[in-house]
Order: sequence, then structure tokens, then C-alpha cells
Amino acid sequence: MLNIALKDNLCVVDIGTNKIITINYKISENGLLKIHSINHKKSEGIERSFISSEGKFLQTIKKSVLEDKNFKSSHLISSISDTKLFMKKNYEDLKIRGFKINKKDIRKIFIKNLKEPLSKDRTILHSFPKKFYIDGKSINHNPLGIECEKLGLGFTNLYVRNHHKDLIEKAFLQLKKKIKIDFVDSGLASGISCLTETEKSNGATAVDIGAGSIKIVTFLNNNIEFLKNIPLGGNDVTNDIKKIVNLNNDEAEFLKIIHGTLNFENFEKIELNLEKKKKKIVSSGLLHGIIKPRYEEILEIIRDTLEENLISSSKMQNIVFTGGAVSIRGFQSFASNIINRKIRISSPKTNYNNINKPEFSTIDGLIKIHNDSSLKRIISANTWNQKLSFIERIENWITESIN
Repeated sequence: MLNIALKDNLCVVDIGTNKIITINYKISENGLLKIHSINHKKSEGIERSFISSEGKFLQTIKKSVLEDKNFKSSHLISSISDTKLFMKKNYEDLKIRGFKINKKDIRKIFIKNLKEPLSKDRTILHSFPKKFYIDGKSINHNPLGIECEKLGLGFTNLYVRNHHKDLIEKAFLQLKKKIKIDFVDSGLASGISCLTETEKSNGATAVDIGAGSIKIVTFLNNNIEFLKNIPLGGNDVTNDIKKIVNLNNDEAEFLKIIHGTLNFENFEKIELNLEKKKKKIVSSGLLHGIIKPRYEEILEIIRDTLEENLISSSKMQNIVFTGGAVSIRGFQSFASNIINRKIRISSPKTNYNNINKPEFSTIDGLIKIHNDSSLKRIISANTWNQKLSFIERIENWITESIN
């Protein structure tokens, strides 16, 4: 149960390439939210986390979320995966001219940051304040009341494509127009789920290998240092099996999940039951020879991405893997050898066993973000364009974000 009192029910949605996961919460008699239903249905119209068919995607959301008899909420939190996600570090300052810093001054800096254009086709999804500067010198505390000539503040901004975000909003607003929608980057949600507080403070990277994309997010000092989405994932392994063994997609996926391994031990004959009562024999050696090279490619891309973008530091060596594609047998030792460092695999740890699997890390992260007031600042940038409580949102963000 979520230990948070609300006036309305809540719906949490993870939009994946292969499936849509929906958790509906209902307000209990004591005013707290409890899980009312958990379901997941096959996605259509999505390839490599990209909406490839608007019509099919709209129908998928309609059937899996909006027409669900348990969906009775006007508040929805959804993941968003944009392989063109862009992270930019920004700095804004303001002349104070010797006066004491007040909330209005800080508000002005936040607004300047939100107005910082990247391009006409992108919008800020998340914005994180990192550190205040007084007359060019950084401080680690709230600057209210300090006299100075100039106040500065550094930000980390995450941008997504307007068209991608607008399509998802359009899908959710098909039937019920009055829905408050908060978006959270799927990789960020996975990182919140699988990294410990110590790891986020000392420095660690979460890597979510999903069906259609790889999400990488690095934390240091409880701030985001790096974030990237790569259009490659478990479906590429399935497609390789599909083409080489001459199977349909469901048969190839079944073969991968049930018989796939990265630790090849001995040759076996795998008998598959196909459509129209047909059978097919597949060698375990052939299957391993298909799966292993693709996983090598995926892990080498992850390794090279980390080496190119992260600071060489002993504090940044912790890597945690999650996502559906890491469930294949032998993944941990195989990945550790290619990444050339010790890794661990993370799964959600909830009271609901059916979501305690790596593939549910994003939905778990979305729940954690909503349930923890210190994490709610993550979704703030999405809602600042709403008139209601605009000033309060910024002032709360100042308090919650700056150590």
C-alpha cells in the first residue's frame, strides 16, 4: 500500500515496446492508496521505443488502459522512452546588486532555465537543480537571505521530442479528457527502482535492457550525471532467431525465453511445437550461436558508451543491470566479462511477487517516485505550465532539491 493520502485514485502506466503495464490504485477507507489491479497487454504500433504506427498505438492505449474496468482515475503517471532524449547542463544567473536573496530571485532563475531553448521541436521533460553559486563560488546550502552581487544556479535538463510526447498525451486523452498526466523518463524510473541510496550518492550506473531500447542513467551525489537511450534491445535477439531458424515472432520469443542461455554447456536437440501441429528441431548449439553474438554487441555498445561519457573514477564503477533482457541464463557472468567489472542484477522488491522481476523495474520506479515526496520533484518540470500552484511548486522544489 502507498502511504500517501489523496483525493483521487491513481493509474500508473509503463509503455514498453512489447507490452503496456498498468497498475490501478484505489483509495481505501482510511484514505490511502492500495493496488486495485495489475495487468499487462501486448503493445502494438511501437518499435524500438518509437511510435511507428499512430493508429495502432492509440488502439493499444485505448484497450489496455482507458477501457479497463478498473481505470477510474483522473491522475495518471506514465513512462516515456525517447531514443532521441537529450541531456544538457545549463547555468543561469541573476544580478542581485548587494541585496539579500529572496524567493522571487530564485523563482526568476528557475523560469529563465525553463525558457532556455534547445530547439523548437523539443521540450524539457525533467529539470534538476544541481548547485547554487554566490558571486561565482559554489555553495551547498539554501541561499535565501544571503547578500551578494550575483546569484547563479546550475541545472541538468532532459529534453524529449514534442511530437513523441504529444502522441502519448493524445492516446491517453482519447476518451476521458480531464486527466492529469505526469511523464517520467523510463530509464530514470528504472534507475530509481534498482539503485540503492548509497549507490546514488557514491556513484553508480543503472542499465535497463528492454525489448526495444537500452536505458542508461548514472547518479553521483544524488544527481544525474549521464543519461542515454539506445535503440537496441531484446527484440533484436528475437529477430535474429526468427530469421535464422525461420520462425514467427512468438515462436522465436518462446525459444529465446525457455531455451536461451549465454552459458553453453552441451549440445541438445530442442523440439518446438509450431502452428498447424508442425514440429521443428533446433540445435542448442545453433541457438547459442545466434544469441551470444547479439548479446556481445549489446554489451560492447554499453561498455563503450560508458567509457566515452563517464569520468574515470573508482566511485563510478558500480553498474546495476535490469530489464527483461537480463533474465536470460548466464547473463551476470557474461556481462561482467565484457564490461570488465563486477555487476549486479536488480529486481523490484515489493509485496507483489508478480512484479518482482527485472522487466518491471520501470513501473516500480514510477511508483517509488510518486510515493516518496523527496522524489516528486522529478515530475515537477512537466507540470509547471499549469496555472495551479505554480509558485508553490517552485518553492517546494527549491527546498527538496538543494542539499
